[in-house]
Amino acid sequence: MTLNLLELISSINQVDYFVSIYFYVFFSFFSVDLCLNCNNKKRSFSEFEETDTISEFEKAIQNGNIEHAVQFIEQEQNFLGQENHLGQTPLLIAAKYNQNDLITIILRQRMEYFYQNDQQGNNLLHLLAQIPNNQAKMTMENIFTIIDSSSKELLVTSSNNQNQTPEYVAKYYGNIGYISLLRQ
Repeated sequence: MTLNLLELISSINQVDYFVSIYFYVFFSFFSVDLCLNCNNKKRSFSEFEETDTISEFEKAIQNGNIEHAVQFIEQEQNFLGQENHLGQTPLLIAAKYNQNDLITIILRQRMEYFYQNDQQGNNLLHLLAQIPNNQAKMTMENIFTIIDSSSKELLVTSSNNQNQTPEYVAKYYGNIGYISLLRQ
């Protein structure tokens, strides 16, 4: 009887050992798959490098190191077309942080990027309309001096994925000072 109990205990330990190995392998593979499978899209390692560059650009802006952010724009080939995990390009990130000078540099280098949208369908005016206390009014005015009137019309009238125009977003965030500018 004692021998059978010992065999049972050792067989349970062997099963536990194999189960734990199985779960370790399964979860290791699963976590790697999650890392590589972002939004159901397999990502190559070069895309991780691009995301890292975009992240560094955004961190530079957040830390007030605008000179470093400008270096990315001027030195990184194809940088302006890269996107972060939210689908935001350097232009949209600059708009999100109300970086007038960076927006000007980007639009002067690549005017065609004015129409970029993130994954939520927001263009640069949608993002600027969220900046509190009408602090982005000067940035909007600057953008309207850089782009032509038909491009302005396209930006002002476009709706995001929630069917919201930049004017609606400005009203929602209480930025009434933007509305007259958007209606001009």
